[in-house]
Amino acid sequence: MKRKFIIHYISAILIIVILIFLTSCFPSRNVKEIRMKDDGVIEMAVGEFSYEGKKVILVSQDGSLTEVDLKEEMIPEIERLNFYKFGEHEVKVYYTSKIFTTMKIRVNRKSFDDIFALEGYSCVYDGLPHRVELNNKLPDGASIDYLYGNSFTEAGEYDIVAVMSKDGYNPKTLTAKLIIQKAEYDKSSIKFDNLVTTYDGNPKMISIDGLPNGVKVTYEIYNEKGAKKESAIDAGTYKIVARFSDTNRNYEKLEDMEATLVINKARYDMSRVSFKNSTKEYDGQNYIPNLDFGSVLPEGVSVNYKFYNENGELVESNANAGTYKIVAEFSGDSTNYEAIPSMEATLTVEKKLVVISNKVSLENVTVNYDREVHSLKLEGEDLLPEGVNYTFKNNNQIIANEYKVTVSFTIDDINSRLDIEEITAYLIINKIEENVLVFDETTQSLKEISNQYLYFEDDNGTRTLKIRGLDLEKYRIGRISFYESGSSNLVSINELEYGKQYDFTITFNYVDSNENKSVTLSPLSGVITYTNI
Repeated sequence: MKRKFIIHYISAILIIVILIFLTSCFPSRNVKEIRMKDDGVIEMAVGEFSYEGKKVILVSQDGSLTEVDLKEEMIPEIERLNFYKFGEHEVKVYYTSKIFTTMKIRVNRKSFDDIFALEGYSCVYDGLPHRVELNNKLPDGASIDYLYGNSFTEAGEYDIVAVMSKDGYNPKTLTAKLIIQKAEYDKSSIKFDNLVTTYDGNPKMISIDGLPNGVKVTYEIYNEKGAKKESAIDAGTYKIVARFSDTNRNYEKLEDMEATLVINKARYDMSRVSFKNSTKEYDGQNYIPNLDFGSVLPEGVSVNYKFYNENGELVESNANAGTYKIVAEFSGDSTNYEAIPSMEATLTVEKKLVVISNKVSLENVTVNYDREVHSLKLEGEDLLPEGVNYTFKNNNQIIANEYKVTVSFTIDDINSRLDIEEITAYLIINKIEENVLVFDETTQSLKEISNQYLYFEDDNGTRTLKIRGLDLEKYRIGRISFYESGSSNLVSINELEYGKQYDFTITFNYVDSNENKSVTLSPLSGVITYTNI
């Protein structure tokens, strides 16, 4: 730069010498003054003065004015050095060595073209440095400085300020935004699953697994009613909320996560508890039940007993004889344990035994039919205890037969029972045999029936066999059968031939006003000759 300035300086001196020489050799015309047409300050960029359009006024001795173009040779080179100096200067413009004026200039720095800009940039945090870039190549000799840096790794929004510089140029300030967005955590490895467990008296919790490094978690517990709890111990359904915090500003905050914790009710161990049936004899006292010997109730469990009679009705007392269902109902921690199934057993209160079997008896009796009432008698009835009653069944009989007579015993006291409920014996009334008797008018007496009392009677085509002297109030003819003599061929009464002999059989029925048919009547049989007697 210094060398260039020296060269221009020497050149300017030479030009001035030449102008002096020329003006001395060639006298100027009748010009007395030179001035700039525009006496204002000329703005120019350093080293880029333009002669185009710039005029000077030549003033003659007679006052006439002549306008001519400003030429490069009117400004000595030493004066043109001002074109490279920033600021305001007065540059001499010569017509001759003695006629000159001054031109006001203001030398400004150059400006960079508007094509230059920083390109804003947005990305997601990836752990690598990021920067913005200039949209065009820097001009030769130019440089760019980033006032606050242009390489950032952490998530954030950065204002990038850059200044372009070059000798002779006004600095150009460029701005842009570098945005490094927060990344999102990879949630694929995070596990926060629902949990179903069983109450055991200890706090339960769901822990989250697979959190990214640096992420911290706190938990909040809410019961079914939405109330916040310090811990989850009791059986029930809980909402577990995981809230996240971390010191890594490069990642978006994880949203809260929820999981459901279900603590099921436990079951009491009732394996060492049993309840068996009981039997006692009536003693007028209530029975106080208890679990079987060796039964051990779990801690916190109690038992209560209820009694139901044979009709299924809940009763307060079990003193009376009968069969009772005993229900053992268990109670405990209903919040954390399932209801304990009831146990059932049967209580049998047996009736008190009253012995009468050694006091009474009933003997068999056998008689012949005589149209009288016969019965058995209970021996020892006067020895029966008070309240014991008895009844006969099948006693007091007339008709010949074998009768099983039963004496049933009852006792008025509902809580007592007899050692025997009944005793039995037999009343036997034998049948008797009797021949059919007829009244013999000749002898005026009853005689055993025989053939001589038989006769036939025809009445309007109806033939019947009659018996003289038969007491129809006592006997009634049953079946009459006729057979060919010496054979078993039956012959009807209307087919009997006159004067011919036939075998016959007649049966009789005993007639009694009470229908007491307890006699056996012998049939009448023999030989008869059909005649119209």
